[in-house]
Parts: sequence; C-alpha cells; structure tokens
Amino acid sequence: MFEANLKETAMIDDPDLDEPGSEEPDFDSLNFEEPAFVPSALDDTSKLDPGVVELWMAWVDSEEDTFARLEATLSEDELERAAEKDGDQRRRFITTRGILRELLASYAGVLPTELAFEYSEYGKPKVFTASGDGPYFNVSHSGDLALFAFSSDQEVGVDVEQVRARARLDEIAEKYFSPAEAEMVAGLMDEERDSLFASYWTRKEALYKAIGTGIANRPGTVDLSGMPVDGADVSCPSDGGEDESWYVRDIEVEDGFRAALCCRSRPTELHCKDAFYD
Repeated sequence: MFEANLKETAMIDDPDLDEPGSEEPDFDSLNFEEPAFVPSALDDTSKLDPGVVELWMAWVDSEEDTFARLEATLSEDELERAAEKDGDQRRRFITTRGILRELLASYAGVLPTELAFEYSEYGKPKVFTASGDGPYFNVSHSGDLALFAFSSDQEVGVDVEQVRARARLDEIAEKYFSPAEAEMVAGLMDEERDSLFASYWTRKEALYKAIGTGIANRPGTVDLSGMPVDGADVSCPSDGGEDESWYVRDIEVEDGFRAALCCRSRPTELHCKDAFYD
C-alpha cells in the first residue's frame, strides 16, 4: 500500500522450493469465490498444501459487533499501534489485523489470541504458535479493501492499491520506478496514468515485501514494465549482490483497485477466496 510519507527504513505496509515441473500450473479461476470455511470460526481442518498459495480478499468496513470481536483478538502491542492512528485508519488497522489473526488461526489450528509475531529488520512479520512456526503470509490494505496471502512453504508478498489521483506522482515514479516505468507513467494522462502507476507500484511492492525489504529500501532495481498480467519469473539482486528469481503476477480484485502477488517460485495452485465480515 502506498503512503504519502515514505519511511526509508521500514516496510511500506506492514526454505526455497524445488522448481515446479515442466507442466503448466493448474491455477484456479482468479475470480474470488465463496470460501471453503468461514474464517471467523476456528477450523483446524484448513490446510495449506505444499506449492499452494491462497489469497483472501476482505472489506474492512465491519459492523460494530464484528469490530469488537476482532479487536478482542489483538495483542497489547497491536492495540498500542492502533492507538497511534486516528478515526478510519485506526478501525481499518484493527479490522485488518483481526481478520489476519482469524485466518492464520484457521490454518494453524489455534485460537487467534494464541498467535505471536516477530518482525525482521525491515518490519516484515513472522508468526509463531506454541507448537512452532505458522504459515508464510503477507497482508496489504488500501481504502476499505484488504488482501491476504498465505503459503506453507515459501515467502509471499502482496499489495493492493486504490486507483486515484496523487500529488507528486511523477516525483515518486522517478524515485522508486525504473527509468522505463517512470517514462511510461509520465506519457499518460489522468485515469490511465493513475491506473498504470498503481499497477507498477503494486507489482514492485509485492516483490520487495516478499523479499522482506519493502520498496523504500530497493528503489528502481527491477523493471516490471513489460510483465504480462498472468505473471512472470523476474530476477532481482539480493542484499548479497547475487540475482534471485521471484514470481510476480497481477491479481484482479475489485473495480478501482490494482493488486499483485509475489512468491519465491511459481505456485502449483492459486486459490482466491472472499472473507465475509459484516
């Protein structure tokens, strides 16, 4: 998610796999469908098979009773972070974080309150339970829409962005995009320009969130301007200077939003689900 005041040392948002076989992955339809389980109810049968990535989409404008239930699952640290925000931002943070806990708990077979998090140098979270590590995950929200990604065996990054006009758009593109990407954005006008900016931003943010640095710490190092919407393997320099391969693809969500997913390697299956929170 894009924020106007970028922090250079932090994420903007909040074991390697064997290479897949030569056969094309059997992706589900990328239409978000009714889930196989209700994330607000504990379901320890929810499993993430190796190679599978699951995406959940949720609106975070929840009703008061739902909001209260989600808020009750948060830790003292999360509530302190929420208290630093005002109004709608505070409600969105609490709702998004509560939904994340309920989804993670469903996969881990524990209660939402039994999850613990630790954070990397750049702020990327990792989840633990009393019995060990939880699944790999990542989350993003923009406006009232949140997107969550989960995997049992590989790093994931996800980003969603509302398409809208922004101040300093060309300046931001020049700083964080490759020269080719910035030139493409500058060559368009109005809504087309805003839409392309959001597409490029989400692709790069998803990539750098999967890597664990965030876009603010890796400006302009990868050109994704020619990437097809159904995804591509891209090469990105690691902190050690060696190139690493990542899989990046666009995700179709709601009208007026752009989203992207990044994984350490191309998933064997990609499941897209709606999380319903009234």
